[in-house]
Amino acid sequence: VMLLLLAFKPTLHLFVEQLQRKELLAIILFVVMSALVIPFLPEFNFGPYSLWNLAEIWKMVVLVSGTSLVGYMIAKFMGNRGTLLAGVVGGLVSSTSVALTYSRKSADNGSGNISFYYAMGVISACTIMFPRVLFEVYVVNYQLALQLWFPILLISIAGFGSASLIYKFHKGDSGTNGITLKNPLDLATAIKFALLYAAVQWLVKYSSEQFGESGTYIAGAISGITDVDAITLSMAKMANAGGDSFIAVNTILIATLSNTLVKFLIVIAFGSAVLKKTVFWGFLAMFLTGLSYFLIYSVF
Repeated sequence: VMLLLLAFKPTLHLFVEQLQRKELLAIILFVVMSALVIPFLPEFNFGPYSLWNLAEIWKMVVLVSGTSLVGYMIAKFMGNRGTLLAGVVGGLVSSTSVALTYSRKSADNGSGNISFYYAMGVISACTIMFPRVLFEVYVVNYQLALQLWFPILLISIAGFGSASLIYKFHKGDSGTNGITLKNPLDLATAIKFALLYAAVQWLVKYSSEQFGESGTYIAGAISGITDVDAITLSMAKMANAGGDSFIAVNTILIATLSNTLVKFLIVIAFGSAVLKKTVFWGFLAMFLTGLSYFLIYSVF
């Protein structure tokens, strides 16, 4: 390891020189969160239904924070490489931020041609959320990921296919990028996600106990409005502990579709008329693909 570090010393120096102080602190914080905090957290369950385990909750925090941090670093060092790629990379950090940023830019710009490229970026950012969800499930529950990959693939094809069609028919202007992404890692954000994850665990369990399968689906739809990571990891852990994988897959799909609908509403609220018309078909393709699979999967 030391030999490799010495061999890449010039590259590492260049990497560190491009980091701002807050980004360097974020990396240090991630190391502390993952390597130093987890070993000291208790492993026993407590709380209602004996649901909560501090060590497991914090591991989920580390997983989501690490994924977002990697996406943020990729976005930082790749720079502006086109609206499509900027949307994909930005979506790894926060597809909601990309949707909001491009919507506002399209409204301010007023150029129809540029709005087409903003639409392409929004669709790409919202689509990459689905492979990200699959990655999180794969890390926590490999068996559940094997059941989830096909609908994720279909929805991703629908989303990226829509973005590609926009590019094909409106190719010309390279578009403008300028996505401003907030550093995804700080202690307050990590603690908020830990609390959210614990709350979603309780909501899913309570809804399941009170209303059965339909209650779990309702909990998934509600959770997906604000954050899809918490419900995804909660269902993956539930299935890993012996829960119904069928319900887990359906709940994750419902949460992702709920989250997708929220981002479409963001575009409707803040985007230009051209952006709204263009993204409509992309969002419709993703939503109908996911909904169709959910209905077929539920029946058969």
